Amino acid sequence: MADLHNFYQEKQLHFAGLLEIEKKWLVKTGWMRLFSFIAFLIFLFRGIKNNNWIEFLIAFLAISTFLFLLKKSLKHSKLKKFYQALHDLNRAERTGLDGDYSAFENGLEFTDHTHPFLYDLDVFGEESVFQSMNRSFTRNGKKLLADFLIHPLQSGGDIYKRQEAAKELRDLVEWRQSFQALAMDLKNEQMEDETLGTWIEEQKGLFKNRFYPVLAYVFPTVTVLLVLLNIAGLVPYQLIFTFLLLALVVVGSILKKTMRFQNQMAGALKVLGKHLALIKHIEKEDFVSPLLQEKKRALFMDKEPASMVIAKLSRILDAFDSRNNVFVGIVLNA
Repeated sequence: MADLHNFYQEKQLHFAGLLEIEKKWLVKTGWMRLFSFIAFLIFLFRGIKNNNWIEFLIAFLAISTFLFLLKKSLKHSKLKKFYQALHDLNRAERTGLDGDYSAFENGLEFTDHTHPFLYDLDVFGEESVFQSMNRSFTRNGKKLLADFLIHPLQSGGDIYKRQEAAKELRDLVEWRQSFQALAMDLKNEQMEDETLGTWIEEQKGLFKNRFYPVLAYVFPTVTVLLVLLNIAGLVPYQLIFTFLLLALVVVGSILKKTMRFQNQMAGALKVLGKHLALIKHIEKEDFVSPLLQEKKRALFMDKEPASMVIAKLSRILDAFDSRNNVFVGIVLNA
């Protein structure tokens, strides 16, 4: 127990040091960003006033430095948050060894007084079995642990698979703590798997009319043909605009439904995006135990990792967002 106590204390001090480095770096670059932006404004004004290309060049270098430092600061801000989470995590584990598990949620919301043993054995609540075991930071993670305690495994095979997974994770300290630190960012996330699953089911019947997918190919094809025919002098340009107007009428007829779909999709992608770091963390690890391998396989579809699919979905949504620009939207919708 003393060795474990020292282990967590050393880890806590290690991450405290890294955290301090990141804090100092962010303060230093904060001043550098301020000075570079002030320099940009000064030399931009002087360049306009004196019509001096050298001062314009200095202004360009200053704003480039500002943007570079801004990008680096965002990365280091994430690192600072990550190290803070690891520091707090190891401190909580250390205090837990002394019998204080107050840093971990107690699962009181899962208490069921009608259950045959939950209340009598202090499974949930302060200083409970759940609180001593709980290392989850997502709502569904807590629900899974609670369900495991409420409905213990009955099959010997399932128990053995769980034990093998636990043994493997026991030795993956760095991986496990990094996973927990990434999960801490989701601690207050409300919309998780259940909400996401419900949204996906709702979207299946959104565009039932098979006419729309056909038009998605017909309209662009006909438009390109009309443009080529106009260039060849075979059709007047008025016909092109008339056809584009017809396309806008069709798009406008489902605009309300499309906007609702886009807003819901953006919300769903936001949830997926918050889980992306956790998904990538699992994808990169080569597990040995059958249960962990099974969990990892669930993140692949036709050998394509979930992180790549989410990235594709994100790019699609970014392209879809072009509709929000009035001028670009009119052209693309047409």
